Amino acid sequence: MRKQQDVYYRSKSYELGEIISFTGTHGVGKTTSVYELAYKYKLNYPDKTVYTLNEVARNSPYTINKKSCEQGQLWIFNEQIKQELELITYYDYVITDRTAVDNIAYSSVYGFNKLCECMFNMLGFHVGTYSKIYFKTIENNDFAVNDGVRESDDLEFRQNVENELIKLYNKLIEMNYLKEDIIEYI
Repeated sequence: MRKQQDVYYRSKSYELGEIISFTGTHGVGKTTSVYELAYKYKLNYPDKTVYTLNEVARNSPYTINKKSCEQGQLWIFNEQIKQELELITYYDYVITDRTAVDNIAYSSVYGFNKLCECMFNMLGFHVGTYSKIYFKTIENNDFAVNDGVRESDDLEFRQNVENELIKLYNKLIEMNYLKEDIIEYI
């Protein structure tokens, strides 16, 4: 992270960095795309700072995937938002391999409907911090491999997560929380 004096300067100037995110179900190449984009940004903007935020779910103190619980999903949701907001005070560009929306989609597929409703209501305010969201679809980016963390062999589950993401992003656009041109399907 930047030195303390730089942080003080940025906070006095009220400049926050930008969050550029990749979204999609697991196994579509989001993390690889994050590193590729970060490399391009570092080359094209040598005077700017770039940070990559990788999937926070891997650090969850709770079980994830199909054995997930509501506490685990809430922890992931809060941690994603917390880290994104903290990092944009230090860096010009924060590039993530998830959005907080992803967590709601997984929670919905798990059947945690009341939790999804609460998280969605909180999300409305945060989603405006994303300057660009690249949606990686299974059809165009099926790179699922068994990495020991996510179940990659259940295409139906992955498709359900993707369908939920599409519904959630459409709802966020309908409610004017998110501008349509922020999302690019790739």
